[in-house]
Amino acid sequence: MLPIVAINIPEQVKLVDKSLLTEKEKAALNYIENKTKNISHSGETLIDHFYGTYSILKNLKQTEDVCIAGLYHSIYGTDYFKPGVDVDEQEIENIIGKYSNDLVKVFCSKNRDEVILKNTVNVDTKTHLDLLYLLYANFLEQAFREVNQALTRNRMDIVNRAKTRHANIVSKIELIESSKT
Repeated sequence: MLPIVAINIPEQVKLVDKSLLTEKEKAALNYIENKTKNISHSGETLIDHFYGTYSILKNLKQTEDVCIAGLYHSIYGTDYFKPGVDVDEQEIENIIGKYSNDLVKVFCSKNRDEVILKNTVNVDTKTHLDLLYLLYANFLEQAFREVNQALTRNRMDIVNRAKTRHANIVSKIELIESSKT
């Protein structure tokens, strides 16, 4: 089961201590940090967002492959964000592994929320769950800033939209998790 209540959006992301990373995680972080440290994203840098997403996945006890996919989740660009980073897909796959890169490619696909939530790419249950966690971590990493800003401006429409999206993702994860037992 997902260890976070469906409408509880955290006030901040608990970042993972970088000294605890595996060698593969360190190599992946070093590469992506060099590529993205000067790119703005949601009020911070892209590497801050990537590392926050990675940290959420790590805190949710996801596999190393899923966590590393979180470090790279939108490197190829999405409907919502185009990082404009010059990267070679084969080089990224060599650094993060085929499975992590496959998750990233699906995450960067057109209409990714629908693709992931409805599993329109027909991936197996494990991969679908991994993609849902990736979507969830990306959402949470950005939501805490958006919700806190919206609350200070008394924009409950933004807060309610975030809570609804949060609940939709969580319900999908819980449905799959419960069918595994």
